[in-house]
Amino acid sequence: MIVAAWARWSGEAGPQSCAVCHAHPDETDGEREARLQLRREWRCDGDGEDPVAEFVCFLCPPPDSNGVRALPPRAACRVCHGTGRWTIKRCPHAYAGEIGREACDAAEMLSASILPAPGGLDAQPATWLEAALLCGAERSEYDRRARDAAASAAKA
Repeated sequence: MIVAAWARWSGEAGPQSCAVCHAHPDETDGEREARLQLRREWRCDGDGEDPVAEFVCFLCPPPDSNGVRALPPRAACRVCHGTGRWTIKRCPHAYAGEIGREACDAAEMLSASILPAPGGLDAQPATWLEAALLCGAERSEYDRRARDAAASAAKA
């Protein structure tokens, strides 16, 4: 869900669009080749050499607001392998998958006061609500960063 939120709201994920790189039944050979080239460039089908994005490892002890860790990253961590950074080297939309995208959709629904089941928040599926709140928190962070960047640019 972290990658899905980053891809949707950070503005850093690039021009990737799953609607563009998936096959269409009436595409010509030229369109197919162009689509396959985009899939290679966007790394839809596998990792590339360079990182697409890098995040603070979510399994290791987090750093404080100054970026200092009270405890070092775990050497045996399956996510960062002791670096404290989690790197993805493929298309963020492909990496996030359908569940990540649906969680971001849930956050957008919740922010618009649209609930999937009748009743209030206590009547909603627990997993839907948890995903919506988690992705909503990620979106709030990206919104805050955008406001801070705009304020800094206005001062300059």
